[in-house]
Amino acid sequence: MLKYLEAINELPEEFKAPLIKVLELFREEVAETVKRSDFEELKAVVARLAPSQEELAEAQKRTEKEVESLSRALKETRREVGGLSNTIGYALENEPFKALPALLKDEFGIEVERGRQILSFCYPHDQARDSRLCQGKRYKSIFFL
Repeated sequence: MLKYLEAINELPEEFKAPLIKVLELFREEVAETVKRSDFEELKAVVARLAPSQEELAEAQKRTEKEVESLSRALKETRREVGGLSNTIGYALENEPFKALPALLKDEFGIEVERGRQILSFCYPHDQARDSRLCQGKRYKSIFFL
C-alpha cells in the first residue's frame, strides 16, 4: 500500500482524492473475493470428492444393470402367472361339471349316460363345428365319461 501512496503523492492535487477513493473501493472488493488459500482449499475438496464420484458412477451402472435384470424377471413372472391363471381358470371351469350329473339327477330327475353329450355352448377358442347352434360362432360340447 505504501508504493501506491508514494505514486499518488507524485500526482497533481486534484487527482489524489478521487484516486484514493477508487483505490479504497478496489481494496474492499478485493477483500471480498476468493483468496488463494480459499481456492487451494476448494481444490483439495474437489480432489477428495473425485473418487467418490467415480464410485457413485460405477454404483449407478450396477444399479441400472440390476433394474434391467429385474425388469426381465418381472416380465417372465408375469408370463408364468398368466399361464398359471389360465390353468387354474380352466380347472375351475371344468370342476363344476363333475358335480353336474348328480345335481341334474337330484334337482331335475335327469340321468346322464356316461359318454353322452349333455351340453353345448358357444366358446370363443374352440374350433367351429355347428353354425346352427352358435350362429357361426365357436362352441364347446361337454361330455361325461
